[in-house]
Amino acid sequence: MRDPTCERPDFVLGGLARLGNTHDDTEVVDSVLQHVDRENRFYDVVVGRLITSYSADSHVRAIAKEELLAREGNYVAVAQAYGDDEEIRQRIIDIARPLPAHLRGIIAVYLTERSGPEPFVLSLLSLYDHERDAQVKVQASIGYHKRLRESGQTPQAALDVLARDIVCYGPDYEERRQAAFCGLVELNRLDVTRNAQEWIGNDHMWSILITGRFSPNAPFLKQILQHGEAINASLGDGFWPRLSRITVNQLDVWDALCVFADTYPAARDAALHFLDTLPTKPWHPNILRFLGRVRPKSRLLLECCLSALHREPDRFPRYRDEDMVAAELLGEHFGGDQEVLLQLTSGWTVDSPRQGVILALCEGWTESHLLDELIEALKNQRLELTYATYFQLLSHKAEPEFIFHRLCDELSKPIPNKWIFSDITRPILRRLRTDDQLAALLVERLYQDPTPSEKASFLRFISVARGLSTGLREWCIEEVDRQLSGTQPRG
Repeated sequence: MRDPTCERPDFVLGGLARLGNTHDDTEVVDSVLQHVDRENRFYDVVVGRLITSYSADSHVRAIAKEELLAREGNYVAVAQAYGDDEEIRQRIIDIARPLPAHLRGIIAVYLTERSGPEPFVLSLLSLYDHERDAQVKVQASIGYHKRLRESGQTPQAALDVLARDIVCYGPDYEERRQAAFCGLVELNRLDVTRNAQEWIGNDHMWSILITGRFSPNAPFLKQILQHGEAINASLGDGFWPRLSRITVNQLDVWDALCVFADTYPAARDAALHFLDTLPTKPWHPNILRFLGRVRPKSRLLLECCLSALHREPDRFPRYRDEDMVAAELLGEHFGGDQEVLLQLTSGWTVDSPRQGVILALCEGWTESHLLDELIEALKNQRLELTYATYFQLLSHKAEPEFIFHRLCDELSKPIPNKWIFSDITRPILRRLRTDDQLAALLVERLYQDPTPSEKASFLRFISVARGLSTGLREWCIEEVDRQLSGTQPRG
């Protein structure tokens, strides 16, 4: 263990532990503490074995408590070794059940914007990299480095951490890089990244993924939009390529930024200038929504929506909602316009219509004879439609009993597809707001013997579309009481 050339100290420690008599073996503990540091690639394994095998040692207990404070601490080993230790057990329980992410986000915003005891606030926000939620992590980083700047402090240790994290790797590298980037922006120290390079792959220019894997990171995007001019001045030609690890296409970056660009005048004007000068009109969902807010009923909005609906469908689409967004915007801003209808249905054939065109007809041209033709084709099994398109068509043309039975069919499946219901919720709610018979069918089903899925879905549909009546409210209370009584199966 003391040999500096030992390549596998974890194996040595495992062998020593198997010899037994570890209770008072301070020699092994001292050897580990003196010769194995965090830079060793087997540090986590060594510390884990040290904690589980030599837990009686006071130094090891101190290490275990430090592990609970570390960003990627060895919680499993600590729990195994100190499950009976009241102090450590309570700390593990606290780690296992944190406040909900939404509340942690409120705290991060509050500490960023309000004054408070400086040492306490800084000590709490400095733990931003321990945060698991991407948005809370970035917000806390902004708050911490803003506080540092306002207090006149810029410790080199903080800059070193940001310089390291801007090129970090691992399963959460995206949000960690975003948090580091926002910290450097807040400190006005993007110069720290001037020599930063990737050390995996052929492209050595560091970059961050602006779009996120699942949803946009609001604090990160707002930070870029708020400080866009300063960031652009600092990064120069590297502004666009460094805002995406996947592509340097400005259109993709603007699609992410357009979620909030309309609330920042400089960014809004820059986005509109970029979109006005494009040779081909974009169809990206966030850009379409942006244009709907800042250029309502404009020619540019019309051209972009038509571009989205007339484009050839991708075999592997990057977005799943561009057709629905374009259709909704066309209906909202151009519904009933016969000239737009002619452009929309150019090249129309009932037997093979574009799904997006049908969605647009259902949003803005519900009286068109084309919808009647589509219903006939559907009855004759000449059409294959997506769930979204199918239920849009049903919401305008089908009888309430038919819609009711189709909903029951979907909910009867062993594992209902949540993506399907995100597609069909809008047309179902629209129909429920005006169709008393369909609403009565859903309520009647709730009073019979509904499945658990029907209870949850039908009640939600009714409450959003019409609100809860006194009778339904009483049914909810009785249902909750019945399930909590423990006398019947829950559902």
